Amino acid sequence: MIPQYNFILKTFLNNIGFGGNANFSAIKMFDIMDQLPIDKNLYRTVVPFVFLIIFLLIYKFHRIKYAFGNKYIKDFTPQNSENKECQLHFLFLGIIVLILELTFEFFKLRPRSLLLPNLCISSVLIGIAYISTKSDFVFRNIKKIFRVIFCIGFLHVCRNLVRLNEDNIPFLSFLLMVYFSYNILKPSRLYWLFVLFTFGFLISVSLLELAPLNRMTVVFNYTLIVLFINYIRHLSIQDINDKFHFNNQIINKGNSLIMAKNKNNKIVFCSENVETILGYTVNEVMGYGYYKLTDNPEITSKESFESQINDKIFVRKLKCKNGEFKFIQWKNKQFSDNLIIGIGQDITNEIQIQNQYKNLIQNAQDFIYEIDLEGNILFINNYTLKTLGYDEDEFLNKHYSFFIREDYVATLSRFYNSHKENDLEFPQLEIPILKKNGETIWVAQKVMISHNDLGKITGYSSIARDITFIKNIEIENEKRNQKNKKYAESLKTFTAKSYSRQETLETKLKSILENTTKTIEANRVSYWEYHEDKISCHQLYDLSKNEFLSGCVITKELCPNYFKSIEAKIPIVASDVKNNPITKELYSCYLEKYNIYSMIDTPIQSYN
Repeated sequence: MIPQYNFILKTFLNNIGFGGNANFSAIKMFDIMDQLPIDKNLYRTVVPFVFLIIFLLIYKFHRIKYAFGNKYIKDFTPQNSENKECQLHFLFLGIIVLILELTFEFFKLRPRSLLLPNLCISSVLIGIAYISTKSDFVFRNIKKIFRVIFCIGFLHVCRNLVRLNEDNIPFLSFLLMVYFSYNILKPSRLYWLFVLFTFGFLISVSLLELAPLNRMTVVFNYTLIVLFINYIRHLSIQDINDKFHFNNQIINKGNSLIMAKNKNNKIVFCSENVETILGYTVNEVMGYGYYKLTDNPEITSKESFESQINDKIFVRKLKCKNGEFKFIQWKNKQFSDNLIIGIGQDITNEIQIQNQYKNLIQNAQDFIYEIDLEGNILFINNYTLKTLGYDEDEFLNKHYSFFIREDYVATLSRFYNSHKENDLEFPQLEIPILKKNGETIWVAQKVMISHNDLGKITGYSSIARDITFIKNIEIENEKRNQKNKKYAESLKTFTAKSYSRQETLETKLKSILENTTKTIEANRVSYWEYHEDKISCHQLYDLSKNEFLSGCVITKELCPNYFKSIEAKIPIVASDVKNNPITKELYSCYLEKYNIYSMIDTPIQSYN
């Protein structure tokens, strides 16, 4: 290999003038290419396919660009669209087969010419494309025809793959047809039958030795790769279809009314849920039908395009088909120079509530509600509903104690029953309330007493603020102080206790381990002795069984990383012993057996 490349370098230097006689016009690049270790037939075979792929990519790009760039909203049936796509497939495949075969023939790339049969195939494909434009029957069944032609073509390629052992083109054609089969063979059941046939064919040819085994092995491996790529495409398309279905459900089945209008103020799209919201069909509001539902159709239908863009939010009062009126809040978004998308929300209930409760801020970031003399809830604001996770129907006419934590109901009742008759409000009180999911929220609540004109109490109005974060800090601090106090008392007991000389180390260890386990509320606390090749459990206390154990041994050979940490005198704090790099080897040989999931190890050096 080295002499060959030395010859190539020498040839190149001689051609550009560094070999003695400089002759820049005599550069022989093909001489260099001829010296490279490349299969010339394979190289010349691949080049046309590269151009084919480039052509398909350009075509696909322009097709997508046309679909999204020319029309914003198009009335079409999926069946008609798929038939037109098959029609284009016939036309372009016919042209491509013709061009490729002429190219192969011109460069003599095939060991055996297939110009005539492939020209016939090209003519048939172009002919079907032409006939489909004239015949309704052919156009309606063009998908079935295309699948049949594809299967016949694939069988033809399989035949060439076996017969033409020296021809690389059937090999590439085979892989291309396997790749595109996913797009052509629908439903997916048909495609998987095709895959089974493909692998059955490859295995049969290999077993019967109808073609060279090394060639069929390469085909088999690349077919597996293509199948894997198609499977990934399948998952991706499935995900896209799910998202499309989800988006379609949101648009047409959701609570938001969606419309699109052009520069002439003509409605060109309306979501299907207009029938559930306003009672009209889509056709009744299309065009200028929507403006007939407004208070001033002459004015609204003549609003300028520019005045309705830039995320403008406004409210329209619309007449429903049953004669009722609804308030729809619209938010417009400019989609293009000739299209505006409007999203409408029905805010009729909100408008009515705002009129009914003028003294309250509906969207205040506080808990606001009203109760009657019996303690039943008459009104609650949206923020409270959203925070607690309830629907309005679940709150109204329910007793307030239903939403208070059970251990505070009696305290709250005593507190509010102790008010004086002339009081206008109660002092602030901190109470825990329950969310729908069972979680607790702490609020600081202020209750005002409502009176009528005669001074008689008619109910109570409450405003509360979420103090959960602050309250949790207080609770945590209290728990921490209790733990610290407990630890301090335990430590004091250790230091104050006097051990007699008759007590052995084992007795002392048992006392210390038991006390420590109960104080820190651990499951197991143990004392191990270190040796160069192992550690042995001198004493262990198990709280759950209330017993002492000893004698367990862990060798350095099984847990080298764990022993390195011990020898380095580094404390180990592992909240997940299974995945901790230091303790994961210890987990398999010891910790897993005793269901230990977290641990703290502290090396202690003894000075004897």
